[in-house]
Amino acid sequence: MEPRGSAEGLPGGQGGCRSLRPSEHATWAVFSGESELVMDDKGRISVPKRYHTLLAPDADGDLSVVLTRGFEPCVFVFSKPGFTRFTARLSGQAFAGAKLRKLQRLFFATVYEVKLDSSGRVNVPDVLRRAAGLGGDVVLVGSLGRAELWDRKKWRAYQQESEADVAELGELLAGTEDPDTLPPDGARGGGGATPR
Repeated sequence: MEPRGSAEGLPGGQGGCRSLRPSEHATWAVFSGESELVMDDKGRISVPKRYHTLLAPDADGDLSVVLTRGFEPCVFVFSKPGFTRFTARLSGQAFAGAKLRKLQRLFFATVYEVKLDSSGRVNVPDVLRRAAGLGGDVVLVGSLGRAELWDRKKWRAYQQESEADVAELGELLAGTEDPDTLPPDGARGGGGATPR
């Protein structure tokens, strides 16, 4: 099935994903869009072709992804370089606190590097399928530096529940506030008169 989500406006027309190349020394893969997929009885899904360009081939030319347990009921899907960048943020905090150590144990205990087969499929390990409740109808959702693999019904329910938060979440993304919700100039912290 074709991805839901638009590639319009994305340089290179990569069908919902693109590589940003701010310099010749750095590349960031941006996963976006949504693809409805069917997981077979062996736990395999077809990785959409538009994502293949975001995966770094190994010395033999094979493509692979890094799969791990997500923080919601999903499986995180990273490119190898993307996983390296993601984990670099945690590497300097090896003994930072009990909660972080617990997160690291649970997260890294379920990391799997999986090669795409000749048909472009990956086999999602059983432990990850069980943790996320995956089987049958699934959806692969772009989430910037990674994709997320969700049970389709759980994803649709999550979308419904989150719909009311879109405006607030958009403000976080934009880093701005709605001027209609700000107090008058004179009422902002610090007192002072409104300039004339």
